[in-house]
Amino acid sequence: MKRRAFYKIALLAFASVGFLSSCTDETDTTAPTGSITFDPSTASAETAPGSSVNFKVVVTSPEKLDKVQIRFQLPGSSSYVTLNEYPDKTTDFLSSTSDNFDFAYSIPGNTPAGSTVKIKFIVVDTKSSTLDIEKEFVVTVKGSAAYTGKRLYNPAAPTGSFGAYDLVSDQGVAASEGDANKDMINTTVASNGGYPFVKGWKAENGTTFVKATSSFDYNAANKTSMMAAYAASTSVATVSDVKVNDVYIVKLRNGDNYVAVKVTQIVDDSKVGAGYNNDYIQFDYKK
Repeated sequence: MKRRAFYKIALLAFASVGFLSSCTDETDTTAPTGSITFDPSTASAETAPGSSVNFKVVVTSPEKLDKVQIRFQLPGSSSYVTLNEYPDKTTDFLSSTSDNFDFAYSIPGNTPAGSTVKIKFIVVDTKSSTLDIEKEFVVTVKGSAAYTGKRLYNPAAPTGSFGAYDLVSDQGVAASEGDANKDMINTTVASNGGYPFVKGWKAENGTTFVKATSSFDYNAANKTSMMAAYAASTSVATVSDVKVNDVYIVKLRNGDNYVAVKVTQIVDDSKVGAGYNNDYIQFDYKK
């Protein structure tokens, strides 16, 4: 009887050890994880409107990688959206469970200074089990808003080619409109058939101009540097004989707002009559 009792106790002990061992094995089994990192390792950047941020995205996936989603939270919005220019990454992965790729985002020139753009990267595997693997890169927009490729046409140009420009609402203004919104008006005499084309402009709404010196840094222009450049010289309401690469500081409508205008191209066909007068002054500006 004692032997039989001892045998039963031994079997129970062996079973208990097996059960505990089994539990220990299950506890030690760790599910694979994924990750997203950036290179450089920082997850933020500061840059000016019209410029770009560049960094490398490094991802790992616990299962076979399906795609890396790219979403944007733009200034003034609380939701994330897709942008056609930045599609999800779905091919050419480094391996079945990892990838790294260069990413560049261009900040639109009219993005408000002081705003932020959030770029979210999301790892999705073929089992769709890792939607929670995501990481944001935050871009803070600093400096002045930049606008490029604007044109001030000959007032005798065809309809739709504006001979005046509104630097407040950022658009061309028809000759038929009043002067209140015309911060730059080409001074070519339209009644003479628009010839000769005058390479200059004026304003009749209180807007005035100062030609910046060659030391003025247009690329780094901000309100402080614009105000200093404007104060350094005598302002005028009419500008003439402008040339490519000239920079003018504009004080808008007797107020406290400033714009830096840079002439980038001048087109003069030196002709008059029907089908001509497509002359223009092309410019960029910051404000």
